[in-house]
Amino acid sequence: MSYSLKNVYATLPKTQRGQPLVLGGDPKGKNFLYTNGNSVIIRNIDNPAISDTYTEHSLPVNVAKYSPSGFYIASGDQSGKIRIWDTVNKEHILKNEW
Repeated sequence: MSYSLKNVYATLPKTQRGQPLVLGGDPKGKNFLYTNGNSVIIRNIDNPAISDTYTEHSLPVNVAKYSPSGFYIASGDQSGKIRIWDTVNKEHILKNEW
């Protein structure tokens, strides 16, 4: 009896009592994003098996939002560090950091 892996589903957002959960939407209406720990999760609205994860923050991420063009995402962590990174490439190339 053999088996094969078909899908890997992204983790759900981490919730905490009394803290808001910020969801961001893709301007094109195909994806939405949220944070979980040090990661930003991008998920497809129609198919939950299609997802991507950005894991370059060193501290827990508070918020992530798409740019109006949909080509970049800005994410901010607990230390106040803001990273702007590319959504087109699978490597998520960092554009700038403050």
